[in-house]
Amino acid sequence: MNRKAKILFIDPDEEIRDILAKVLQSVPEFEIPIVTSLEEASERLAQQGMDGVIVDGMFPVDRLLDFLSRIRTAYPHLPMVVLVVEVDMIVDERFKQALELLRVRSVPKVGLFEETRLKELLEWCYRH
Repeated sequence: MNRKAKILFIDPDEEIRDILAKVLQSVPEFEIPIVTSLEEASERLAQQGMDGVIVDGMFPVDRLLDFLSRIRTAYPHLPMVVLVVEVDMIVDERFKQALELLRVRSVPKVGLFEETRLKELLEWCYRH
């Protein structure tokens, strides 16, 4: 990587954001702005552009799908990832189908904050 990859991370949970901030110190090749809301994420994307987006799947489903749809329309090639609890992936077939249609990757949240796994996800966002 010649420049820092910019991956926007969206999570409303302060505790998760604090953990993430600590883990991200070990991946200096990435610039990871962390925002708390879908609205703030939309503004940040419009102002700064990003190489990818990672969003927590715990936002209300309709709001999350609306956000992802708007972002996909505005940025057709932007890699997007939704972090989900594994049970969600199995139970909500409508959500899963919508993510597939929007070309959004879903990734289990469990174990994400292990340095290696997080770095792999960030690299996927940057390369796709």
